[in-house]
Amino acid sequence: MDFTGHPMKGYVFVASTGQAEDADLRRWAALGCAFVSALPPKRSKQPKK
Repeated sequence: MDFTGHPMKGYVFVASTGQAEDADLRRWAALGCAFVSALPPKRSKQPKK
């Protein structure tokens, strides 16, 4: 995905043709949820001093 001239790593842009029907949008949302749920948990950031 690239809105600013700098591609955003790990993002996907779905064109309007890829979400023309409700089922299309549900499929993309399910794929995104499956991907995110498979990621390892993020580590907590230490507060800045």
